[in-house]
Amino acid sequence: MLWTGDYSTGDFTQWHDQYSDEVVDFHQVPKYGRPIQYGKQLDGHVGNGDLLSLVARTERTVDGIYYPQGPTRGGEYAAKFTVKSLENGSEPADCDNGNCSNRRTELTAQQTLPLFYNAMPYMSERWVSVSIFVPDNWDTDGNSWGPVVFQIKALNDGGGVGPAITLNLNGGAWMVEHNWTDVRNCRCRLPYQQQMNYKAEGTEPALLVDFPDRSASEAALELKKGVWTDWVMHIKFDARGAGDGGEGFLDIWNRKGDGDWVKVLDVDPKKVTIDGMTFDHGIGQNAPAGDSNPGGFGIKAGLYMDKGQMQGVERNRVIYNANIQVGDEDATFADMSPDGSSPGMPAESPGAPEHAAPKPPTIVTR
Repeated sequence: MLWTGDYSTGDFTQWHDQYSDEVVDFHQVPKYGRPIQYGKQLDGHVGNGDLLSLVARTERTVDGIYYPQGPTRGGEYAAKFTVKSLENGSEPADCDNGNCSNRRTELTAQQTLPLFYNAMPYMSERWVSVSIFVPDNWDTDGNSWGPVVFQIKALNDGGGVGPAITLNLNGGAWMVEHNWTDVRNCRCRLPYQQQMNYKAEGTEPALLVDFPDRSASEAALELKKGVWTDWVMHIKFDARGAGDGGEGFLDIWNRKGDGDWVKVLDVDPKKVTIDGMTFDHGIGQNAPAGDSNPGGFGIKAGLYMDKGQMQGVERNRVIYNANIQVGDEDATFADMSPDGSSPGMPAESPGAPEHAAPKPPTIVTR
């Protein structure tokens, strides 16, 4: 493991900022709802935990902080993310850093992973995992885009290049989005054709070849509420297309509750034509570096959506996540799984490997 954000420390310190492993920046959580265990933030504000908190496998109080019992996956703690409905919220208190067209409660390691750990550089091969719990009372109403619940995002995403890989809750189903560009260190808005979406229904015909088994993949992208959905991704970030010798790949599996692992996507470099535009795509974005840093990719997790997703919705939007990890090229599927299982090998099978211990961080000299 190169990095874990699984809350096993009983707090959010794994999600520290890019400058120090002792400082957590909650700037993508509205101020009043930030976690209570951090007391006074850098800006002097004290949060009440309404929007971001931890739940535990069993109810407990640790160092004066109360952790209610809640859904967990592969550990003692999970994070609870809340975005308040228009009925329950209060503008501008619930706006996204002053942008009242959006709502956001997210943790970010977008800068920490590339700048502090050099964890996912361009051209690297990596494993990534996340488990997400969508409650039974999740309301599939609402319009506009989102909610976005997990992002693998370039350090440099200026100009609207967007995340490289995204998990969305698109109505009543999951959607995986893969954004690609061969423009080096792109500060640009991508053509919509290069924002490739994989859905339970309505996937672009040219992309159906990326489903190993179409019916199984589409079924795997249907949302099952009230259970954990585990995701494991095996990625090589290489934006070169097949004609240029690209060696990138994007393999994604998921599992709902106690079900079987299903391989959802098997994406390789290839030439495709989408809505009149033909391109030879690779995987991810090309060399997403800053002016004087190693660049690469980081992670965001939580809830991010258009304000329209809160219109006509009675309840606050709530999800939980856990088991967020980044493994290097030597990691295995079982290392990333919350219970050590892998496709075709349940956790209780003899010889099922245990989770690997995280490696010490690699400090990047700036």
